Amino acid sequence: MKIISSGRQTGKTTTLVERVKGGVQRGDGTWSRVLIVATDREAQRIAREYHLDPRQILSNQTWNRLNVQPPEELLLDNLEDWLYSQLGMVPSMITTALPVTVGRWGLPEPTDG
Repeated sequence: MKIISSGRQTGKTTTLVERVKGGVQRGDGTWSRVLIVATDREAQRIAREYHLDPRQILSNQTWNRLNVQPPEELLLDNLEDWLYSQLGMVPSMITTALPVTVGRWGLPEPTDG
């Protein structure tokens, strides 16, 4: 899973959406690539503007709700399984105005010294 953090720069959205469009729809109707944006309104706008399946776009609020209580034993290699169990899909492209804190996933935060 790739996590791409960016501001609201024009051009970047188009590039990210094109990469998300490269995702495949699974047999159960979920998508292999999902774009995460700042707000519900922005998600709806991008879905309309770029003709994406609404299930391929999630708002940051949704992402944060998922972020709240990941299992304590969550490791990077089973992150995708956990996300799939929560979402029914694995976000592989993420753009958000807020930074994604790696430490939230049970990995150590960087320390000085």
